[in-house]
Amino acid sequence: MRIYSYIRDHLGLRQVEVEVSLVSGLPKIQFLGLPDTVIKESVYRIQSAFKHSGYTLPRNKQVVVNLKPSYLKKNSRGLDLAIAAAILWETEQVPKPDSNSVALYGELSLKGDVLLPDDFEDLIDPPLTQKFYTGSSVRQPYFDVLTLKNLTDISNPTWVEGSEDAIECRRPELPDLWFSKSQAELIQWMAVGEHSALFAGPPGTGKTTLAHATALVLKDPPKKEFLSYQKISRHFGQTLLWRPIVAPHHTSTPLAMIGGGNIPRPGDITRAHGGALILDEFLEFDPKVSEALREPLENGQMTISRAGRVMTYPAKFLLLATTNLCPCGHYVPERNFECRGRPRFCLSLLQKISGPMLDRFSMLALSHEWNSQEQEVSLKSIFDKTQKIYNFILRTRGQTLSNADLDPDGICVRSVENLLPEFKDSFRRKNAFLKILRTIADCELSEIIKPSHVEKAYKISISNFNRIKNLG
Repeated sequence: MRIYSYIRDHLGLRQVEVEVSLVSGLPKIQFLGLPDTVIKESVYRIQSAFKHSGYTLPRNKQVVVNLKPSYLKKNSRGLDLAIAAAILWETEQVPKPDSNSVALYGELSLKGDVLLPDDFEDLIDPPLTQKFYTGSSVRQPYFDVLTLKNLTDISNPTWVEGSEDAIECRRPELPDLWFSKSQAELIQWMAVGEHSALFAGPPGTGKTTLAHATALVLKDPPKKEFLSYQKISRHFGQTLLWRPIVAPHHTSTPLAMIGGGNIPRPGDITRAHGGALILDEFLEFDPKVSEALREPLENGQMTISRAGRVMTYPAKFLLLATTNLCPCGHYVPERNFECRGRPRFCLSLLQKISGPMLDRFSMLALSHEWNSQEQEVSLKSIFDKTQKIYNFILRTRGQTLSNADLDPDGICVRSVENLLPEFKDSFRRKNAFLKILRTIADCELSEIIKPSHVEKAYKISISNFNRIKNLG
């Protein structure tokens, strides 16, 4: 019978095998496999728990505990139970379970009580073993477990059925915000399709408010995926009840945003995984930060290499960035007379963003074109409309992916094929156009793409980018 438990492994837990052997020698517990101080201290917890539970350690044998794989340095909050159970089964003080393999993860008190480790929720994937033992909890687990209140319950554990209903995911309350029809339409496009967007224009035109409103009406995450978002959030010392919405200040250092250090650690880019990363005053961020976004926007991962160690962290998020087009903030395409600076001085800010990074944004909205005075649509009604659109997409195409993740070659454009523009830019720009085209049709609950959709998609995904590139 194989015995498994778990150790800390960066953002989560990693399975290890626990071997116990009795050999001649002084009566003590000896660890192999690079344990840390917390694991070594389990000797005293196990000795005390055995004494209070009526069990004994071998009097004339040395207990050798090997943690495999042996080359990994090990840190764990719940190896106590696995080691204690392995000793009890090896010394035949309690009968072995009828199973080829078991997994145990629990902490022992000095009196033998079995406690649920505080990082138990980081165990997202149910163990592949037939039986899993742990401490009891007031919360229902999301997979089947055998719970123990005390070490004496090892032969008679309580079976607790798991349920996905145990995963708590609660959308935050929507604020009382109102938008113009054009702003509401833009929010729907970004939220439904999850297209990365850059809002550019004068101050006071609602760019930041629009970005935060979009993040609040994203669709609910699948419960199993939400567990991974919570795991990352706990790594940063936070409790997550819904999708993460991360809005760091523009003075954040590259280390805080990207991650790194002698022992690689994730940054805010990873903290936003599964949710929205809102970068207000985007062009004021360190250029290392903006350029580092290119990789996760492309493949949903963040790879950090430090001193021969390479770590890859999840980093799939909706990027919503805002910026002014010049230092004084009032420079806009085709109407620059409100700006106090000279054209060359004004363009100095815009030139901080590289062409490849700008190409990663699927949408570019110019805020001076919004009629923000006509606030006719509430955020609540925008949310209700997006729910109808999600249901429409699921009903008509059975699609659970966001449109931003679709293969653009699979998007049917036969009905407007003769109206499509000639693409002279990158393939990435063409793909963004096709995906946004599908999203705009979905937002109008249309199964086919119409000429009006082409016009809107062209403006937001191609025309506005060309206007920015031609400034000055």
